[in-house]
This record gives sequence, C-alpha cells and structure tokens, in this order.
Amino acid sequence: MGLTGENIVRVKFTDGPYKNFPESQRITDSLVMIKAVGHTKGNSISILEDKDNDCYYMFQGDVTYCDAALLAD
Repeated sequence: MGLTGENIVRVKFTDGPYKNFPESQRITDSLVMIKAVGHTKGNSISILEDKDNDCYYMFQGDVTYCDAALLAD
C-alpha cells in the first residue's frame, strides 16, 4: 500500500521471532508488533505484555481504507 504522511511509521519486523511468530518488532518495553499473516495485506497485531501479572493482551483487526486493499493479494 502506498500510504504516506508524517504520522505513518512503517514497522520492519527486524527483531526476530516472538513466541511462535517468526517476525516481530518491539515498539516499547511492553509492546510488540507481529505480522497478521492471513489477514488484510499489510495488517499487523499488537501484543501488550503485562509482565507483573504474566498476562498478554492481543489487539487485532482487519482495517482497510478501500475495497482494493481488502482484495489485494
């Protein structure tokens, strides 16, 4: 997708495996992003780690800006 703008930061997933996911990018000490393979092209999943309670929260959603993005391979 050719999204542009000063508030768009592309994630490169250069931090290697996270749990059983092959690619990840740590955004902050408690926030990790992984690719959402099988969802809308370019979509990702955010995982918030609650280390004090040994808990993980996963935020995912297929977000599209147009029908073409939804149908893209």
